[in-house]
Formats: sequence, structure tokens, C-alpha cells
Amino acid sequence: KGPIVAMTDILSVVETRITVPDSHSDVLKRYIGLKGRTSFIQDAFGESSTKEIRSIPEIALCELLERYDDLAVAVQASVRDRAEDADYTLDIARRYMAQLTKAQPDKAIPFLAGHKYIAVVQADGDGVGKFLMSLDSGQWADFSEALGRFSAEAAQQIQRFGGLPVYLGGDDALFFAPVIYGTTNVFTLCRSLDELFASKLSGFESEEPMPTLSFGVSITYAKYPLYEALQRSIGLLLGPAKDGISLTDPADASIDDSKRKYVKHNIAFSLLKGSGNLFGGVLHLDESRDHSLLSAFLAVFQHFQEVDKEALRSIIYDLPNNSILYENIARDEVRLRNYLSNSFDEDVHTTAQAQDYLASVATLIHKVYTYWQRYPSLDAYLKPDERRLSQERKDRIIPNRMAYGLLKTILFLTAPEVAPKSAPAHV
Repeated sequence: KGPIVAMTDILSVVETRITVPDSHSDVLKRYIGLKGRTSFIQDAFGESSTKEIRSIPEIALCELLERYDDLAVAVQASVRDRAEDADYTLDIARRYMAQLTKAQPDKAIPFLAGHKYIAVVQADGDGVGKFLMSLDSGQWADFSEALGRFSAEAAQQIQRFGGLPVYLGGDDALFFAPVIYGTTNVFTLCRSLDELFASKLSGFESEEPMPTLSFGVSITYAKYPLYEALQRSIGLLLGPAKDGISLTDPADASIDDSKRKYVKHNIAFSLLKGSGNLFGGVLHLDESRDHSLLSAFLAVFQHFQEVDKEALRSIIYDLPNNSILYENIARDEVRLRNYLSNSFDEDVHTTAQAQDYLASVATLIHKVYTYWQRYPSLDAYLKPDERRLSQERKDRIIPNRMAYGLLKTILFLTAPEVAPKSAPAHV
């Protein structure tokens, strides 16, 4: 009787407690994998609706699926039959492109590492509330309507890029997107959305600064747990992106800390490789400011796609290998360019495309080393044991780590995959 009485109270608690999904079960990804076969979708769009939610691998591979119809059919069959096995679906695409490259090289495009990765993007407006309250109440409806137009057009932009809008509500957004899409990437998509946001609000005037957007972008392997990628994107948005950057030099002791002005309007991103290696950085979206890294980053992205990647990837690995040297010369762009020219002077480095690439790399490294102290939350990109180091030690690590992380992101996402010799029989 004693054990039964004792167990009664325990069982009552168990019976009435809120059910929490198993943390190891990626419910969100499984739901998306079900696509249009759920009652929720049927209730929302009608039983005869053809609307379907694309799976994560389909979003990551969308550039290839839109170009090759037979690959799209094979991938859709894989998603339908093996929804939980992203690796299998991605391998179908990789093998298909290997076979096509061998049989019809003129019709094939490279299968890149970036085609196996997906971006989870959270966006949020900066200063929207203060700006709205500064307007005459008669303008509130117009302001709300402008935000509504932004949401509608932003959804179209995301879809044209191959992404999947999950939520767009005024100045808030959540969407999934491929990392690479033709000559564009998720960073150029964020810039386009930011420009669209500014254009929709350009007709309003106030003493308050014009609202802007900030983004948290989590780039992960397509089979990575989606709820973890989602939490990572939220952390990037509310941390490095929203912490802002200083408009004054933090090393200038003549300025009181309480009077320093910080602005938001950033893309904070991380790339988590399948191996567990993590890189990332913060890119300020106002490209008119000298300390904005976005233009320099995208210039390297563009030039790297035009050069011999195998021959020029060594430049990126030179950063961590010669960190002390870069610490001494990187703030002088002329010295930095001379060093790169003298160190990488083989024939492959002398083409016009390679010279443009070298120049863009020098500009990006110079900007990182010159302005990194204006970004207050870069500790987020250090390893856990490095965060416990003295500030002096961290100050020597962070600029090299950030420059390397930006360049490594470009190298990794645009690197062609080595495909197996054979292809699945049904492809």
C-alpha cells in the first residue's frame, strides 16, 4: 500500500505535465518534410491545393533543381520516400552532377559545397518603434501600410532567390534560403531586402534616425537540426547584429564611453561546417561608412568565383600561418598589397582576374584589422577556451580570426565538390 500511495502523487504529476518533444527529434524538419500531405496545409490552402512546403535539401539545391528537371524529379522522389535522410538526397544531386559533367560538360555547372548548406535567417527592424512614435498619429496607418508592402515584396524576393518565407510581419522576418544561387548568395539577398525596406520608408520624415534592418544568418549543413540552426540565428541577431558598431574609434581615450554612439544595421552570420568547425563575422550594411565590411566581402566573393580556386586558396591559409606578420602590416593597405604581390608571384597569380582577387583580399583584410575594435561582440566567434584569455591576448586573436573566417566562408561555400565516379541507377 505504501508504494502505491507514494506513486499516485508522482503519476498525477506525470499525467498533467506539459508534453515536451524529445530534444533529439527534429520535429520542425520532419513537418517540413511531410510537405503538402498534412491536414494543416489542407486546412490553410484547401484539399485540392498544389501548394507544398519544400524540404530543406530542396531549398539548398534549388539552383540545380530549377536548371535540371530530371534531377528535380529524382530529388522529389527521394524526399518523398526518405524524408529523414538528407544525406541520401544530397548524394543523388552530387552523383547526378558528376555524371552530367562527364557526359555533357557544356551543360553542367559545378556542384559546390554551398549547395549542401542552408541559411536560416532572422531579420528585425532597428529603431522602428521610436520612429513610429515620432510621427504624427495621422501617419501611423500609412506607415503600417508601407511595412505591409515591404513584407509582400520581400516574400517575392525571397522566393525568387529560391528561399522559403516562414514569417514576414512588418519589420520582422524569418525565412530559409539557399546559400548560393547563381551569381548571388544569401548575403546579397539580405542587402537587397535591406534596400527594399529603406525604399518603402523613404517617404516618412522624422527627427529620429530612419529605421534599418539587422539580420542573424545561421548557415548549416542541410541535415543539421533545424531547431538548433534557428536558435543560432536568433542568437546572432540579438547578439552581434543588434549590439551594433561604434561610430567612433574605441581606442580614442578623449571620448567618454557614455557618449559613444553605436548603430545597428548589421548582418551577423556563422557558418557551421559538417565537421564542427565554425567561422563567421559581422557585416555592416551601410556601405557608405568606411568601417562597413560588406562591399569588401562581396567583392572577394565575386572575384574568387572567377579565378583558379585551387591555386589561390593558399592566400587564405596564409592568414593564420603568419598572424604576427599581418598584425604588423595589415593596417597599412599599401604594405599589405606589396606583401601579397611579393609572396604570391607565380604565373597563376599574374592574370588580371587573379590581380583583382588579390586586391580585393587585401582591402578586406585591411578593413578588418583597421576597424574590428568598433564591433563589440566579436567574442562570440572565439572558441570557448579563448574567451577566458586576457583582453590583450584576445585583441591579437580576434582580427585575424575574423578576417580568416570571412575568407574561409567564401572559399568553403564556392569550393567544387569531388563527386563519386558512379551515379544511382534511377538518375
